[in-house]
Amino acid sequence: ALLMGDTARATELVEANLVEGPALRATRRHLVPILFRLWRAGNADARAQILAAGVQALPHLLRMRSADARGLVEALLDQAAGPLEVQTLGPFRVLRSRGGSEVAEEVVFRSPRVAELLRVLLLHSDGGFVPKEVLIEELWPCSKVDVENSFHTHLSYLRRALEPHLPSRIPSRYLLREGGGYRLDLRGGRWDAADFEAEAKAGLAALRRGEIERGRALVGMALTRYRGPLLEDHPYLEAASARRQRLTGLMIEASLALAESARARGEHFEATELLERLLAQDPTLEDAYRLLMEVAADRDRHDHIAPILERCRSALLEHCD
Repeated sequence: ALLMGDTARATELVEANLVEGPALRATRRHLVPILFRLWRAGNADARAQILAAGVQALPHLLRMRSADARGLVEALLDQAAGPLEVQTLGPFRVLRSRGGSEVAEEVVFRSPRVAELLRVLLLHSDGGFVPKEVLIEELWPCSKVDVENSFHTHLSYLRRALEPHLPSRIPSRYLLREGGGYRLDLRGGRWDAADFEAEAKAGLAALRRGEIERGRALVGMALTRYRGPLLEDHPYLEAASARRQRLTGLMIEASLALAESARARGEHFEATELLERLLAQDPTLEDAYRLLMEVAADRDRHDHIAPILERCRSALLEHCD
């Protein structure tokens, strides 16, 4: 029917074979080449039928060399895997949404060093491609043996962990290579540290411009992402130290700004809660104690000021030389 140009008849024959039942997915798989030609001929529904075949359609599409086929391969892989969510503020976790579902599953790594490779690539992801030698030095510092084969093995394990449905013939969508360098691209996924930094900076800038409601909303959203210091379960990862210090400072600045804004609005309970949460993480923050005393004065609770001052003095004596 296709050879004769009768796409209507071809569509009718295909639809007759797409019978609901246990064999439906397998039927779609075998019809992928015909569905693909129907789609190219203008049948929009044929593309949906190919996607409904799932990853079983990939072998057929990989044999086709057109840009349309490559686009369908990308769509099928995105559908099968779903986006990644990388959590590094607090304990390290990587979540992957299942295609077509809001259910997320935690990515399991074959070994701690495979996860370490992801963390190092992630920390370099806002730059260019990282030379292989730099990655090897960070993963195997001062190694006296050739570990290049081990590096490529761990890279393969990482690819398999992030993209379990990806056929070996297709380049990784997340682990990009150029020359002798590598780069991580989350492709629309989320990294909590990057989101926190962007939202906190935008919120603080809005507060400084006098856009109080927008600033409070952005800063509040950023602080909900901050579950702890960057990679707190990997405190000795050298590549994380500068960024960890920067993000901790940004969290303190954002918390103080939001508490100050709440105090100015007369929302004393919110201001106190923010400041106490901040002091639980760092009991030596003098600005937090100062704001607590100002909140107490605003509430005419002058009897609270001396105990707050004593808390500050004791904390500084205990934690500072």
